[in-house]
Amino acid sequence: MPSTPANMFHALRRQVHREFRKPLIVFSPKRMLKMRAAMCALNQLDEGTRFRRYIPDKTVTAGENIERLVVCSGQVYYDLVAAKEKMKNNEGEESGHKIAIARMEQLSPFPFDLFIENIQDYPNLKSIVWAQEEPMNQGAWFYTSKRIESSLKHLNYPNDIRSPIYAGRDVSAATATGDKKIHDAELAQLIEDALNLRRTTHSYLEKYTQTNNGRHAKEEEEEEGPMATQATN
Repeated sequence: MPSTPANMFHALRRQVHREFRKPLIVFSPKRMLKMRAAMCALNQLDEGTRFRRYIPDKTVTAGENIERLVVCSGQVYYDLVAAKEKMKNNEGEESGHKIAIARMEQLSPFPFDLFIENIQDYPNLKSIVWAQEEPMNQGAWFYTSKRIESSLKHLNYPNDIRSPIYAGRDVSAATATGDKKIHDAELAQLIEDALNLRRTTHSYLEKYTQTNNGRHAKEEEEEEGPMATQATN
């Protein structure tokens, strides 16, 4: 999912110049066609430039201050950056300076080398988040989460990070809600999940866990009721 015109150009150029032939699948929304934040300079198309499989957060000046790495792909990157900048501009809000946002421009093959290299830039990292706009069962979460776990296992990261946190929409049979208010609310929720340093799990997992615990407790009460009556008799 190229997030800049330059990376889209280089992806197509690389496809043509490769000595072997394999399918190229690109997901790109119409929204970024006129997005000013998604524009790039002409020198990014110049000689010596190439397709970037993974783009780390270049705004980070002190890697030791970063506590959370948010990894995403596609247009949601620009929503996350806008929210992060708003946090940094708020007086007394320090969490914005503790978050790095990276872009996974190539999903497959997974850029293990660049991802692992980026993690090592943040010695005090406490959590890694995968953020996506799609529902949990439709985006890249199930693909990327296992590869992020493999990277952490290979690196033997000292800060006890074993798996990424999910930030995105709930599971759904439909690709979209069809209601702008619900869409905006879901987007705000996934941004909150991604950038809130106090959140260590995704909201939908908490919802399902609480629901299941309540359901199981009710089932146990129903099962124990007749048994208790029989035992009394």
